[in-house]
Amino acid sequence: MAPSSSKTFENSLFFQQVYEYICDGKEVAFSLRGSSMSPFLKEGDLITVKPLTGVSLKIGHIVLAYFKNGYILHRIIRLDQDYVYIAGDANLVQIEKIERKSVIGLLCEASRHKNNIPLYTLRMLCYAKLWYYMRPFRRVWAKLFKRKIHP
Repeated sequence: MAPSSSKTFENSLFFQQVYEYICDGKEVAFSLRGSSMSPFLKEGDLITVKPLTGVSLKIGHIVLAYFKNGYILHRIIRLDQDYVYIAGDANLVQIEKIERKSVIGLLCEASRHKNNIPLYTLRMLCYAKLWYYMRPFRRVWAKLFKRKIHP
């Protein structure tokens, strides 16, 4: 068996290809970069994003969206007729308001060290909702923790 190798591409080039695959109705799997979805998803997790064909977006879904000339993978926290409001699980303040047409795919699978990560079970959705509503307490905790480390 040949050794596997990893390749690094410029973000805009990589996501342009992801966008084209999804527009062609194909699922795309890649390793997650960044920590905005921590603690539920972590850097290095293998994720699969699928097209929105036949998908009814719901609060709690994790979506890939085009936002401010880039792509983000965040959780839906609110929906209305024209907009989707998303936030990273690790984010303590920011909420992105994006047009529905800017959502290009739905996270449908995730794994860490070859173990499946449950995304949309009732338990996981409850944890994610609780985690989101704990944001004010998490901000205070972060300030206290930071203060202890850096007097």
